[in-house]
Amino acid sequence: MTTARAKYLPALVCALSITSLACEKNKPEPVDGSAVSAPGAGDGVREGEPDTDKERDEIRKAEVDIDAAKGKEIDGEAKLTATATGVRIVVEVEDAPPGSKGIHIHEKGDCSDIAGKSMGDHFAPDGHNHALPDQGQRHLGDLGNIEVGENGKGRLAITVEGANLKKDDPKSFLGKALVIHESTDKGSAEQPSGDSGTPMGCGVVKES
Repeated sequence: MTTARAKYLPALVCALSITSLACEKNKPEPVDGSAVSAPGAGDGVREGEPDTDKERDEIRKAEVDIDAAKGKEIDGEAKLTATATGVRIVVEVEDAPPGSKGIHIHEKGDCSDIAGKSMGDHFAPDGHNHALPDQGQRHLGDLGNIEVGENGKGRLAITVEGANLKKDDPKSFLGKALVIHESTDKGSAEQPSGDSGTPMGCGVVKES
């Protein structure tokens, strides 16, 4: 029995060797000459992650924590979402004095001195005059007014066409400041900024 095994062993080894060589010969070769990777092998990009610099620069969502100026009362937040044509903004406030309050995006993300307007002027990259959203061309940062009830709460939802949340883009709201003023924004009748009074709340637009 042992002799028979020894007799056929070389033939078996030879057959296995030929099969292995045939498999190697039929192995698919890459068109560009690079090594063939196994399916799912790491290519440096995880599923669900952006795979281009352009996509990485496009922030889909941002948020704002609104803080009160010294001596003022207001608290709130804003959520910003990039859309196909602009940015949708939803602002909610509480503990604020009732009435119609001017609200804008300002050019600088600096709320260190709200009363002293450290956030600069309204964000107006196109150079248009000030106006309300229903008055045609306006500052890109002109959001109109937020209505605050007797209970101190208010909400504003608006989509700003042409704005975005891209990093370092000239029309991006990212890194700017959202500001709420004490009085009503009177629109294009009052240049250059609607005569909406002293700023009472401010927050920087940050990636969420």
